[in-house]
Amino acid sequence: MAPNSRRAPPGAAKAILWRSTSTRPATRHGPAASSSFKKAAALPSSTSASVLEKRLNSFLKRFFEKAWLIISHAFFALYLLTFLSVGVQAKSSYCYLSAAELKKLAVVKIKSVSDGDSLVLSDGRRLRLIHINTPEIHLKQPLAMEAKKALSELLQAKPVVMRIGVKPKDKHGRLLADLYLPDGRSVTATMLSQGWGFLVVLAPNIDDAQCMLDASNEAKKKVLGVWSLSAYQAKSSKTLTSKHMGFQRIKGKLLSFQRSSDYWWLSLEGSVVLRIELDDWVFFDQNALSSSIGRDVLVSGWLVDRGKQEVSNRGRYMLLLSHSAQFEVL
Repeated sequence: MAPNSRRAPPGAAKAILWRSTSTRPATRHGPAASSSFKKAAALPSSTSASVLEKRLNSFLKRFFEKAWLIISHAFFALYLLTFLSVGVQAKSSYCYLSAAELKKLAVVKIKSVSDGDSLVLSDGRRLRLIHINTPEIHLKQPLAMEAKKALSELLQAKPVVMRIGVKPKDKHGRLLADLYLPDGRSVTATMLSQGWGFLVVLAPNIDDAQCMLDASNEAKKKVLGVWSLSAYQAKSSKTLTSKHMGFQRIKGKLLSFQRSSDYWWLSLEGSVVLRIELDDWVFFDQNALSSSIGRDVLVSGWLVDRGKQEVSNRGRYMLLLSHSAQFEVL
């Protein structure tokens, strides 16, 4: 025994052992105990990761489902808007009538087609299509027979309805009207869109002037029919002669415009004047006309030789304008 050591009283060891075992559970020692401890310590971390993974997967699943739903709806809305806009634009550009509008008009039968813009009804009345001038057969102009054939095929074996213009007849006694096919298409606009003639807008028959212009511009853009031939290119106002009377497209510099008691007069280079009725002046942009002085313009319409009516301050050849669709600044 070591010096100065004191002996424990009898039963002290048992008492100590009793206290230690009664205050804490028995602890195993060795490799098995260490392994069990490690597994127990790792259990809370693994459980948390599994829960987080499940929550993340659930969130991602809901997110992608909602994202796909939003994207699909967006594409559908875009498609619908595109379809509707194209449909509206097409109908606007080609002068359609609705089924209800068609029912209000008289159904007519066609007896014969004279050329690309005129025909005879079954009751003998002659009809001149509004808003279009096609090549003349009697003048043997290029595409005249083709335009007649195109109109014949368009009207062949189809019931059509007729809408008479505000001015119902021309100076030759022909009806001034447009015809419409069962699907609502304007015959005139269809002919214009295929390039079989040039746009004509003569007041007071100016209904649908804009959509007719759109149809004509479509053919012009695609270089169809009359737009593809050099024979129908605009002529210079400086080179016109008495041989160029009738429907013409004329290009030249606008020199001036002035008002008389009855008309507005616009002067081009050469010996060409443009005449506008005072009542038709509202169909033109006066500011645009004023700013066009000194610039090249393109006009279309019927050119007449004034002959002895020529006066010192106006040209010999006159073209009548009644709507801005006949006037273009280049």
